[in-house]
Amino acid sequence: EMCIRDRYQRRVRASSTNMFLLLSISLLVLLITLLLLKERKEKEKFKILDKYPKPSGDLPLLGHSYQMPANNGPKLRALFASWRDQFPKTFMLWMAWEPHIVVCHPESVEVVLKATKNITKSTSYDFLVPWLKTGLLTSTGEKWKERRHILTPTFHFNVLSGYYPIFLEQAHIMINKL
Repeated sequence: EMCIRDRYQRRVRASSTNMFLLLSISLLVLLITLLLLKERKEKEKFKILDKYPKPSGDLPLLGHSYQMPANNGPKLRALFASWRDQFPKTFMLWMAWEPHIVVCHPESVEVVLKATKNITKSTSYDFLVPWLKTGLLTSTGEKWKERRHILTPTFHFNVLSGYYPIFLEQAHIMINKL
């Protein structure tokens, strides 16, 4: 009778272990499937970005992030320099399922900075809203245009030219500290 009970307990343990393993694998497959579907949906949403060149080697779920060395600034700068040499004006990187446009050339920067139409901020700005509320940095649409209109005269060349000696002095101080 002891032997039968031991066999029964071993079978129960084995079947519960198998069920746990099966459930874990099923949940993992479900999670990966959901992440891949999210990535596909996000990439479809950003089809306009297909006009930007991108470095080769982006992987599902990871994008280009796996290529970036962790805690190694010189290697990361070298990687970005190689991408800049390959794409001198602009290029796109996928970091997980989030696209990032890297602007390298002054003309391209000017286009981005002068744009007033597509100014919706990415979700990366969301953490600033509780702290900064919806100011110029975090607002979009009409609110952004209104705030920008109020602030633009402040940065006119004639206004800033009076601060040139101060900028120059502070730049020299910073350079000496480097």
